[in-house]
Amino acid sequence: MKTTPEQLDALRELINIGIGRAAGILNEMLRAHIELRVPEVEILPLDEFKSKIDQIGKGVTAAVQLSFRGPFKGTASLVFPQDSANKLVDMLTGQSADDGDFDEVKRGVLSEVGNIVINGVMGTIGNMLDCQLSYSIPSYIEEEQAIRSALYESSKYEAILLGHAQFRVSGHVIRGEVLLVFEIGSFQHFLDALDATIPETNPVSE
Repeated sequence: MKTTPEQLDALRELINIGIGRAAGILNEMLRAHIELRVPEVEILPLDEFKSKIDQIGKGVTAAVQLSFRGPFKGTASLVFPQDSANKLVDMLTGQSADDGDFDEVKRGVLSEVGNIVINGVMGTIGNMLDCQLSYSIPSYIEEEQAIRSALYESSKYEAILLGHAQFRVSGHVIRGEVLLVFEIGSFQHFLDALDATIPETNPVSE
């Protein structure tokens, strides 16, 4: 499963536009200066992605995810390793993991951040690819390797768009992962819609 350099450039631009819109909303809502960017985007077949899961987040991870439906369908997630999640919440709220109500605050903050980021990305994809998409209600998961929960029905998925997100808050960089997991038969429809926005795009090599 290969993509052209033009497609990867277009994907990176799409994701960063969506991330930029999300950053603007977060700055206004949380009254904190947050810079968001996704410098690297990968397209991986499911088997290859599974071999990288431990590199993305070992142990307990926190994830916000929702499903999307339309010309292409799948699951979108924002995933943080536990240390990164705790650090982000600390910097946004001033509360540390030692505080008694930290878990409740963490769930609320990460749910809000994840919801805004995912909707920013998916809304941009839908608008720029001229595709009407519908979404499920976002859910929050925090457990041992929650990233695997995005693949709980792995037999129905075929490709992963993996964006390595960087959250810059008060001079600190926190890393998360944006995942778009496409169901079987959907990824080519996504690429076809993407190609329609790219002048003189070369066909995907088999």
